[in-house]
Amino acid sequence: MLRTRRPPSSLSVVLWVGVVTWNAMACLDEVPVARVHVSPAAPIRVELSELRRPLLERHWPGTVQVEPALSTRIDAPIAGAVAQVLVRSGERVTPGQKLFSVRGPSAHTLQARAASARARLAVATTELRRAESLFEHRATTAQAIERARASCRQLELERAAADAAVRAIGALDESGLAWARSTIEGTVIELSARAGQQVDPRNDRALVRVADLSAVRIAVDVPQHLAAAFPQTLATATAPCGTVRLGAPQVSEWVDARKGTVTLWYPAKNADRCLRVNAFIDVTPDVDGEVTVVRTEALAREGDQHFLTLESGEVVPVTTGVSLDGLTEVQLEPGTRYRLDPSEHVSPRLSRR
Repeated sequence: MLRTRRPPSSLSVVLWVGVVTWNAMACLDEVPVARVHVSPAAPIRVELSELRRPLLERHWPGTVQVEPALSTRIDAPIAGAVAQVLVRSGERVTPGQKLFSVRGPSAHTLQARAASARARLAVATTELRRAESLFEHRATTAQAIERARASCRQLELERAAADAAVRAIGALDESGLAWARSTIEGTVIELSARAGQQVDPRNDRALVRVADLSAVRIAVDVPQHLAAAFPQTLATATAPCGTVRLGAPQVSEWVDARKGTVTLWYPAKNADRCLRVNAFIDVTPDVDGEVTVVRTEALAREGDQHFLTLESGEVVPVTTGVSLDGLTEVQLEPGTRYRLDPSEHVSPRLSRR
């Protein structure tokens, strides 16, 4: 006899649903819940634009140099050996004053050398004319003509040097010495002549250099980007002997790639010899008035235009001037509150300065 299955009672259904729900809740309690930490917004750094003296108004280190147009070199009067040196570096000299002497070959030797040089030049000239004649009749080559001309040019130089040595004989004194003399009134700023040294008038290096130090120049190295701000700006030099007024500088056209600097040369009057060559002094440019400055890091740039973010978040264009030591001169009302982090508040197209 088949037994039919009775449907579950309502009480059984309720108990079964309760058990399932309890197990599900227990599983949920075992699952860790991720916790999200929300950091507070970073504070906006704000500064005030400051009114102060121009940034160029500071002590720039400078070096006293000789004015090139007021210096001259004195070479050996004849070839030979230095016999005497009568001056020292830093000594004042007058025009015509003896500086050093040179003992050279005898007059007979110099005249013989000159005669020999003239004779050899005459022979070479004859050979050149003969070669040119043969070349017209196609009896020699163009290379032969060029060699003959080169030989004549070399012998002409030797003849000129020999004749100059003969003319210098008139400068010899009773003891057979030729004296080198100063041609200007000034100070010996370079002296390389030494007794016994072999010298020649054609030496590349000057044996003595004399300069008129009544006017000098002050060399100041400045960052390349500031060089344009200095032209036509007068300055004051502070030296141990006092202050000296300087003229408008001449700007070098050469940049020191290693230091990234440009040299400025300030002219200075030095009648009292207050400024000594190679001395280190401080130079202060003459700049007038006051300027508004902001921190350079606060500026953003798009092309040639600079922008500043105000405290309110407004981005305004500003005209900038000199930048130095982390500050930049701007055309802005003093006391304006601005943000220091433009990259967080301006258009992505704008770049930091």
